[in-house]
This record gives sequence, structure tokens and C-alpha cells, in this order.
Amino acid sequence: MIRIGGVVRVARVLTAATALAVVAVSAAACGDGGEAAVSTAAAASGPSEAGLRAAAEEWSKAIAEGDYAAAYGFRSARCRLTIGQDAYVEELSQRYAGRDLAGAEPEITVAVTGETGQVSVRYTDERAGEDDTAPATWKFVDGSWRYDTC
Repeated sequence: MIRIGGVVRVARVLTAATALAVVAVSAAACGDGGEAAVSTAAAASGPSEAGLRAAAEEWSKAIAEGDYAAAYGFRSARCRLTIGQDAYVEELSQRYAGRDLAGAEPEITVAVTGETGQVSVRYTDERAGEDDTAPATWKFVDGSWRYDTC
């Protein structure tokens, strides 16, 4: 009888621990500062050109839609130290004010060497000539491509 009670108690403890782990993981995903926006599909292929292109397309789509907070989610930890999300959103709001970036697909060029990539994004709206088309460095970190040009 005591043995059965002990097994029941162990099962209850394990169930409670599992439930807490699920809650902790869910909370971490909700409070990640935008990282949840980064596609897991883009990372599934590892540090490949296809994965980098998918991440760059998601990033440029966020920019085109004016979702600068989502775009911030693609920044590397190193780049997040240089500017906070609010300042980043304000900077991009000013940079892209009055532009219709969602009207046409941007031209995206990618190249990968190891876990480092180079991405060029050229928007095709009327003011595209104002953009800096120099390649931006991206890094493959912890299973995700991160914008690393700070």
C-alpha cells in the first residue's frame, strides 16, 4: 500500500513538473522580443542559401508591411545591444515613410559561406534609388538566420 502511494506521488510530481515546463516554454516564446516571428521553416534547412533567402524574404516582407517590430526580431543579439526595439521602429518608420514597398516584390540576392551570409535587398518602388544596396551580413545562430549588420 505504501509503495502504491509512493508511485502515485511520483506520478503527480512528474505531471506537475511537465506542466510547469510547458508553461515556462510558452511564456518564453511569448516574451522573446520578436524572436518568435522568425520562421522555424527558414531555419529547418540549416545554414543554407534557401534558409537564408526564406529569412530575408520574411524580414523584407515585415519591412514592406511596416511591421518594424517583427523586423527587429530578426536582429542578432549583438545588434540588439546597439539599439532597442523602440528606437529601431522609430528609425525605420522615418526611413520608409511615404514609401509603397508592398506594391512589388523586392529583388533579394543571397550568398552563404559556412554560418555567415550576405543579403542584398533592393526594393523596386519609385524611391528605390535612396536605398543602401550594400550586402548586409547575416549569421546562423542557434538554428536561425539573424541580421547581423549593426
